[in-house]
Amino acid sequence: MGLFRYWFRGIEQNAPWVRKVHLLTYGHLPAWLEPDHPKLHIVNHRDFIPEEYLPTFSSHTIELNMHRIPDLAEHFLYFNDDVYLMKPSQPEDFFRDGLPCDTAVMGVIKNNDTANFMPYIMLNMMALVNMSFDKRSVIRQNFGKWFYPGYGKGLLYNLYLLPWGDFTGFRNYHSCVSFCKSTLEEVWDRFPEVLDATCRHKFRDRADVNQYLFRYWQLASGRFAPKKPDSTYLTIGKQSESEVERLLRGGKYRVVCVNDDPMDFDFDTERQQLVDIFQRTFPQTSAFERHEPLPKLRERTDAMKKLSRAKNTMRNTLWGAIYRVATLIGPFAIKTIIIKELGQEYNGLSTLFTSVLTVLNLANLGFNSSLVFTMYKAIAEDDKPALCAMLKFYRKATASWVW
Repeated sequence: MGLFRYWFRGIEQNAPWVRKVHLLTYGHLPAWLEPDHPKLHIVNHRDFIPEEYLPTFSSHTIELNMHRIPDLAEHFLYFNDDVYLMKPSQPEDFFRDGLPCDTAVMGVIKNNDTANFMPYIMLNMMALVNMSFDKRSVIRQNFGKWFYPGYGKGLLYNLYLLPWGDFTGFRNYHSCVSFCKSTLEEVWDRFPEVLDATCRHKFRDRADVNQYLFRYWQLASGRFAPKKPDSTYLTIGKQSESEVERLLRGGKYRVVCVNDDPMDFDFDTERQQLVDIFQRTFPQTSAFERHEPLPKLRERTDAMKKLSRAKNTMRNTLWGAIYRVATLIGPFAIKTIIIKELGQEYNGLSTLFTSVLTVLNLANLGFNSSLVFTMYKAIAEDDKPALCAMLKFYRKATASWVW
């Protein structure tokens, strides 16, 4: 959405004491980023994720291996790219007496959508927590941390769920998370098979666990310092521009998560409104950005995109030609082998099955070709809302056709 530069501006302006920013990427970097900044450590997946887990398309695998990042400090903050630091902060806002600051509020895991696998993942993690900790002992030994006055109405959740014998869940805040690297190492030592199984999934799976397990472990072990909730969550397209500006610039919240929702809204308008609000909040270019005029930067970025498309076009043309040659020569070679090795009768049987499959392919009615053709314009214009809408339609249409 073009907001990532404001994440760096927020860090530079509100947390200049940060020692190092470890940017985890598969190799994709924005054109405006200054890779030689002394505080910036660009970390490729290959630099810290074991080879047997690569390639991965699951954020769980990336998050579960964070403790392997070279030069990672014992005390570190974990941000997603949609979480922004909006207020001046000090290290004591995130760590006190060597302990990560967190809000220990219990919750209940619920689900109203069978396609949503996150509740299953939460249940998996709560099972591991309850296998390892006795809830009553945990709260008795750390009563002041679980009934900290700063939790506000969160105290009611803890009071209401206190009689349950096991932990029923924890309240998750869409914020940055304070971690101790030793906690991640401890959980890996305790459940190596579980974490290994998750990391071997190329995509997120309902049998997974994720980085929240490390946070839950810190809460259940009592190794945290209580803090008042200081973050909020806004959803693009659901709040008015004035409400978004109030949340981002009102000064009430230290951390704000800006997330989207699979609903219909004017993406370009909402995006520009957000960019304008962030620009008013962080007008000063950070040292993490290349110092070149914005029009020139856009021109260079567009040129890179065109070059990439040209390379892809040439590559597609080459492989298309190879495919055509293979489809022309292949049948002759296969028939020659069948006749020579198996006889004329098997060749006739092979021809029959080929004819049957050809007839069945007519049921496709050119659907695959039309799908690719209609997506070209959206891809070329980088029209993400249109692309998402088409993919959603094609998924439903394909499911109906298969059914």
